Amino acid sequence: MPKFRLNLQYSIWDHLKLLGQYELRRTSNLAKFVAKLISDPLSNCSLSILKFYPDLSNIRAIDTTFLQILFAHFFKKVKR
Repeated sequence: MPKFRLNLQYSIWDHLKLLGQYELRRTSNLAKFVAKLISDPLSNCSLSILKFYPDLSNIRAIDTTFLQILFAHFFKKVKR
């Protein structure tokens, strides 16, 4: 299972690198997927998926949108 998690994390990082090329719908879907992974205790994924953003002071507008959607859905799922 850890190998699967690591491969998934690398795949998500690859998608985050290409986030500027994605349309809003794809960005939103990716954010919702990552929120589901992080909030689900059975997935054993953590916020370490977001290590891709080492410096939050220099992020693009699309990254801000991604993070807003991600945290909105994450907190909705955790709140339940």
